[in-house]
Amino acid sequence: MPKATHDSISDLRSLTDRERQVLSLLADGPSNRAMARQLGITERTVKAHLTNLMRKLGIESRLEAALISNLHGVEIFHKGDHP
Repeated sequence: MPKATHDSISDLRSLTDRERQVLSLLADGPSNRAMARQLGITERTVKAHLTNLMRKLGIESRLEAALISNLHGVEIFHKGDHP
């Protein structure tokens, strides 16, 4: 994984609240359609959030995003600055 472990954690604060929600849901591996239904948004909007959060975190795959979600679930919703 290029950047997905250490640097990504400090980049979590750059995510919007909705991007954090999408990232958090990824931990369980749902489809975009399932996430859209759960969040009350369109599947296209879920895809846009995924694209944006992956760009912000410097990762290239949904799998990397799911790993970050699984490993750092608590930090996803922490808005304070990380050292």
